[in-house]
Amino acid sequence: MRPYNPDDFAYCHDALLSEGFAEERMSFQTDKTYITGVGFFSYRIESWCPRLVHFFVDKDKRSKTNATKLFSAFRELMIEEGHTHFVAGAPKEKPFMKRFIKYLGGQEPFATIDEDQYYLAPTLGRVRH
Repeated sequence: MRPYNPDDFAYCHDALLSEGFAEERMSFQTDKTYITGVGFFSYRIESWCPRLVHFFVDKDKRSKTNATKLFSAFRELMIEEGHTHFVAGAPKEKPFMKRFIKYLGGQEPFATIDEDQYYLAPTLGRVRH
């Protein structure tokens, strides 16, 4: 895993464009963005909590295993930074993210804004209620 650099612009931009994201919804340049061997993720701190903004597994590498690898890289970073929870969004462009977020431990969405749903999820694994 490595941090984003300006040479990654085309990769991240084209990846999000291929998923139907409009330019104004792309924030990987200003977020904390990390590139891995299977994709990339970006997050930012909002108020007290990290918010996972972009989560992209390369189309030719899409599988539950690779999605889990990418999430594990994100989780390790959150643990290093001392965050016990994070906010994950299921953007209108990627409604299937709802299932993945629930698998990670997100319960019901706490907010819906412009058709995007937001969940609070535990960093250290699923929490049973």
